[in-house]
Amino acid sequence: MKRRKKKNNTQQIKQERKHQLNQYYTSIKYNMKLIGDIKAFETLDKTEKIMLHYCRIRPYKIVNAEDSKLKLIAKDIRFINKCMSNYLQAGHVELGGKKISYYNFAFYIETLYLFYRNAKKGVNPEFCACFPVFESKEFEEQRMDVIMALTKYLELVAWSVSDLTHRTVRFVKQKYDNGTDFTDLSTFYNNYFIEAREVETETIKLNGNTRTIYEICVNADQEFIPLSIRAEELGINTLMHDFELKVYIQQHAIIRFKERLGEYFGLNSYSMIIAAMYNKPIEQEPGKSYLFPVELRKTRFGYLKAELNGNKLVILTFLFITNNGTPEGQKLNNLGLEKEDKKYLGIDQLDIFINSDIKKDEQLIQLFSSAGCGGLFKIDKTLISNIKSEEVARAAFLNQYLGIGCAIQEDSTNY
Repeated sequence: MKRRKKKNNTQQIKQERKHQLNQYYTSIKYNMKLIGDIKAFETLDKTEKIMLHYCRIRPYKIVNAEDSKLKLIAKDIRFINKCMSNYLQAGHVELGGKKISYYNFAFYIETLYLFYRNAKKGVNPEFCACFPVFESKEFEEQRMDVIMALTKYLELVAWSVSDLTHRTVRFVKQKYDNGTDFTDLSTFYNNYFIEAREVETETIKLNGNTRTIYEICVNADQEFIPLSIRAEELGINTLMHDFELKVYIQQHAIIRFKERLGEYFGLNSYSMIIAAMYNKPIEQEPGKSYLFPVELRKTRFGYLKAELNGNKLVILTFLFITNNGTPEGQKLNNLGLEKEDKKYLGIDQLDIFINSDIKKDEQLIQLFSSAGCGGLFKIDKTLISNIKSEEVARAAFLNQYLGIGCAIQEDSTNY
């Protein structure tokens, strides 16, 4: 009985391999037709077809390095790899007037291209004749665009598992030894190891209190780089205008960020805070404090408030767009909405603008738009990942609290 079971298992494995091979041939022929001539497949003999499959480019894959200090749990790695696969399937380039997904381009078409380069040496001129596109400038440009898009996306994914107070993560392509054994297929794999750098901390005085601040680090071009900003970018035009100020953050800012924006976006606080630091700041107090706009797809949600502290720029807190201390918050103050009013009404957080009925009330929309907060009613729904099934009824209460005669300016400013 045991022998029969072993034989059946062997047969099943053979059938599965044959099925996978046929699936691959179906996909490669589809891509041949996309960029050239499907007849190219028939120009290959049995050995060449096997080599086409044997030397195929493998999909990108995040894996734990055996000697890494940071090891993500299997569930998180599966999630990251699934997100990456979805991105590759959704993104596309245009080649010869046809849309081709990043996935097809990076793996099937890249495999065909490498096979084509070998065939050019006189091995199979009929195969080469089916793909004149490989000699075009357009192909080379699109090939580089795909590589850059995937590199940037890997950086973005690394941001999603980074933490401002603990670690900065990056993905580094696994290096393989160039073996001489013909069975060595390492060249065709795209495995990326997870590497992490612990966040550096310092203790300084802030407003008379001793606080711990965290150095912000980014992964860029496969390197861990402390985030810095030139003094000139802050409007400082003294002899120190070329001086690089390292950027730090205190935990209070992260707490306020999560509290006031909630968990509505796929990007974590690390991603959005890093992105905000590349925006042009608004000078709040000359030579002292600055507001960095926090935006996503042209919608402004608030500001990171930062102050100079010696040779450092320290992010102190996050202000929601309606909060006191922002240009928009000041306009709401002028309309009669003070700090305590905003807190009492719940309009000092994003939640009420997403999960209540105020986004359907024209009078309230006009009121907030007049203060520059109109973008809160135009949030791209594809960005939101935590919409409640039932809306909270707050519009009538807000209108009653504000009064029918509430002054509404006509010249609205939207972000």
